[in-house]
Amino acid sequence: QYMYQYTDEKHPVTTQELIDEMGKLGYTANRKTIKDDIDILTKFDVDIVTNVSRGNSFFMGERRFELPELKLLVDAVSSSRFISTGKSDALIRKISSIASVYQQEQIAPRIYTADRIKTDNTQLYYVVDKLIEAVQEKKKVRFQYQEYDAEKKKVLRNDGEIYINSPYGCLWNDDNYYLIGHSDKWQKVVTFRIDRIIDLELLDEDAVTEPE
Repeated sequence: QYMYQYTDEKHPVTTQELIDEMGKLGYTANRKTIKDDIDILTKFDVDIVTNVSRGNSFFMGERRFELPELKLLVDAVSSSRFISTGKSDALIRKISSIASVYQQEQIAPRIYTADRIKTDNTQLYYVVDKLIEAVQEKKKVRFQYQEYDAEKKKVLRNDGEIYINSPYGCLWNDDNYYLIGHSDKWQKVVTFRIDRIIDLELLDEDAVTEPE
């Protein structure tokens, strides 16, 4: 865990530094036990690279996500309008934690969510989770739908009408997230912007079969 968080190609760690870190955690270690531990980790495909030119120092090599991939993920979350600012910041922190502390410093300057147009619907995660559950369980959902009036204020569509829908899936298109499903009212497949769905409830009623 220490090597994953605190080492990379530009920041290797020496055997003595590993011994010292183990000591801080209450473990007794020496050069032989450190070597044996690293041998075991590499045997189980943990990519620990030995840098002979720097006195047998070590660093974490291949990671689950490389730095450019993490930057792409951070940019995608940061620029997504359907994720609120608070949720964006939380997601970005989690994504950044995958990198070493030194790589996190390279990611941090790219984080600018405050000036982006973001939804203020903090229930997005709950809505998406329920919709995925409905798709998996093949059940209907009901909800109300928000839109903006002429004064750009949020109002309930059709005076708070309840919509019944059989969700087939979710689609991210043109920087918005949509529910695709069969409408009980219109008897056809329709779309709703997920960030405008409120008071979503999963029903016991079986969903209408998805068309071939």
